[in-house]
Amino acid sequence: MGFIDRLFSRWRNHAEDDFYGRDYGDGNVPIHAISLEGTSIASTDAPFPRFREPTIGRPARFDERADITGARVALRNAFTPAQPVTDRRMFAGRLPVLSRLIEVIEDRLSHVVVFGERGIGKTSLLHILADLATESRYLVVRGTCGAGSRFDEMFRNLLSEIPVLYLRNVSPTDHLVEEGASLASRLPSGPFDARELSDLLGQITGTRILIILDEYDRLENEQFRQYTAELIKNLSDRAAPVQLIIAGVSSNLHELIGYIPSIRRNVIGLPVPRLSPEEVQSIIRIGETTAGVSFEPKVPDLVYALSNGSPYMTRLICHHAAGIALDARRMSVSRADVEAGLDRMVEEAEGRLAFSTAQRMNRVDIESNAALLGVIAREASTPDGWFSRADLINGTPDPAQGEAALALLQKDLIGSGLVDSDTTDSEARYRFIDEGLANYLWMLVARTQFHRDSR
Repeated sequence: MGFIDRLFSRWRNHAEDDFYGRDYGDGNVPIHAISLEGTSIASTDAPFPRFREPTIGRPARFDERADITGARVALRNAFTPAQPVTDRRMFAGRLPVLSRLIEVIEDRLSHVVVFGERGIGKTSLLHILADLATESRYLVVRGTCGAGSRFDEMFRNLLSEIPVLYLRNVSPTDHLVEEGASLASRLPSGPFDARELSDLLGQITGTRILIILDEYDRLENEQFRQYTAELIKNLSDRAAPVQLIIAGVSSNLHELIGYIPSIRRNVIGLPVPRLSPEEVQSIIRIGETTAGVSFEPKVPDLVYALSNGSPYMTRLICHHAAGIALDARRMSVSRADVEAGLDRMVEEAEGRLAFSTAQRMNRVDIESNAALLGVIAREASTPDGWFSRADLINGTPDPAQGEAALALLQKDLIGSGLVDSDTTDSEARYRFIDEGLANYLWMLVARTQFHRDSR
């Protein structure tokens, strides 16, 4: 595991310092972003964070299954790389973030923007938040944004889930309540703006409402973003019992919602960082407890290194490795199972690449340049895929290795049409042309080194 250890020696020691050291503003810090620095990483034995009132009962315990068939079924639920986690019993590795999110909503009554890399666990976090908030008598509605989403259409759908009963001027005996009318019935029949919506939501009483907007980064409608900012400002000014939770792929808060001075006191930015070794161990422990399997002692460290701190990659690696062990009628997952799982992951990832991209990859000498390509692939795992020379230099213990990675990038990857460059700023930036190429290259490099070490 020498190659993996060397590749991650700097990142393991300084991942949290690097994450929390970033500037999430534009120098003026117009909108506050929460730091989780100093927050202890909760283990699976720690109390699960909850809203304080009313008291929530403890979740049911897992049933341990020792047979292969039962273990396979249980592992499908424990390691779900293709779907977000919706069952709190399977939720691990994000308890400090969840605790802080609940605190911001419950104690500070603030609107929140949750941001981070793709596959970092934002949607899973929101699923569990919605579950806990509903148990504490919040009324939770959620929508997923798309490129063509419109403000009026999105909020009309969301308000169709909120009973008209919660308007202060509506009596519980009103015929609209008995007919099950929703707040959407009080909206204009045609398009409406943020002012009209906030006028209606400002009349809410007898409950607190959380409106969750996921995948906000996909929005291409600038008017939607402007109206959302205006809605946040209006709801805050009215002290309305309605809070917006916005989530999306971004490296900072302003990338996601823009610089809008009027709402800087009304929004809290909550970054979702990469997983720590302890959090990866928590995910693995849930799989072990759920299915009765065991991961050999050094395997969790290997999974952490290969996952690059991604919950998606962690679950994907564990899913394949545990499945291979069960195929062999074994209840113990070994390093060899992880290696075999990488073969499957590389094949799956290659199948998602465009044919022309796969053809160009064949021209790259993976065997001779594994360490340098690993550096490039790791630094490319940013929310927008862009990285710079400084990222390559600072991401390695030896600056000379970063310079060598840059030379390889410019000569082979850009020359082969695999990487785009942007020189409009003072420092050139680089990005893989295919969104899935960085992960594919990362797994390909790891598999190459595994095979080399086993010779």
